[in-house]
Amino acid sequence: MSNTEINSHRMQTEEARRSSTSYWFGVAGKVIEDKLHQELSKNNTSYGWLFTPLVVLISFSCEAGLKSLLLKSNKQPKKTHDLFKLFTELDADTQDRIKKNIKSTEFEATLIKSSKTFEEWRYLESKAEGQKLNANLLFLKELNTGIHECLGVPSPFNHS
Repeated sequence: MSNTEINSHRMQTEEARRSSTSYWFGVAGKVIEDKLHQELSKNNTSYGWLFTPLVVLISFSCEAGLKSLLLKSNKQPKKTHDLFKLFTELDADTQDRIKKNIKSTEFEATLIKSSKTFEEWRYLESKAEGQKLNANLLFLKELNTGIHECLGVPSPFNHS
């Protein structure tokens, strides 16, 4: 095998790994979302803490999916959790295919606001007391669906 073939094989393997990671983190997020809705519908607010892992799982699923799409187009993804930076590295056609799943009329502004969701929510325990965090869960679910459609894998949030 030549170096090019070895690197190509490694990248294909990494692409498949990231695609699978994106899919399964999305599935885990959907399981948590369903449990959260189930408990909240019974007025059981003690399960409200599930919102944090839900946000972390969906945002990481989006990140892994974007990185897989970059690898699919023979681009090496940046070492970042920033969804906006990763999204803007995609070709225009892939960006448009993802955007068609987004209901927000302010896609870019919403993506920028959501770009560091994984980092902010993953390290929640190290935040200063009283510091408020926001997450646009609907946007992240729609982004996840668009990414998964481009990857050719089902999105667990397609019918929510």
